[in-house]
Amino acid sequence: GPPPYYAEHSADGRGRGLFASRDIKKGELVHDGTDSDVMFPDAMSWRRFIFSLPRNRACDMIDWTWTQKLEENGKHRIFAA
Repeated sequence: GPPPYYAEHSADGRGRGLFASRDIKKGELVHDGTDSDVMFPDAMSWRRFIFSLPRNRACDMIDWTWTQKLEENGKHRIFAA
């Protein structure tokens, strides 16, 4: 089924956020990124992508970007949701 969350602009006007669409059980996996996350091959690819977007979309994408290591001793990779 669909994930137990949805994204929309917050009622208080502070931007976009994720909200639960139902009760989520402790320890339940709610997002694994396999269908929607993007891993950029390098920082320049991410920069080119961000600068290709309209300004308001670029700001959203920057908010939804993070770095993580896929292996304990590996390099940090850039991801976006």
